[in-house]
Amino acid sequence: MNPEDILVNLLALKGFDPDIKTIRLTGGQGECVISSGAAIEQARFRDNTVQFQLRYFRGEPSHCLVVGFKPREVRVAGVGLPESQSPVRRDPGWWWDAARHRLFLTVPHETETVEVVLVGKPDQ
Repeated sequence: MNPEDILVNLLALKGFDPDIKTIRLTGGQGECVISSGAAIEQARFRDNTVQFQLRYFRGEPSHCLVVGFKPREVRVAGVGLPESQSPVRRDPGWWWDAARHRLFLTVPHETETVEVVLVGKPDQ
């Protein structure tokens, strides 16, 4: 028996789908795609901001990939998330991959659901 199959069923019993979730937002001057292992909720795209909530396990970090929006600031639960000069791993932070035009986030979850706000501009 594959241990991953056991874990998937245990998570499903707790109401959590471990598959990657993806949403597409359009508005302002472009399009933005957000993917995460966390549940993505209440996503909104405005000219200079992308706002969404992530629901994940309290006390654990979740990871996101955002394409189509280049931030100059990232806030989680109203607090600035530190920018990293290299790809983010487990420590909270964000990293802009200039070569591929992608944003990577490691988001802390002090509560099950946190609000994420990206302040910047659509990346065309």
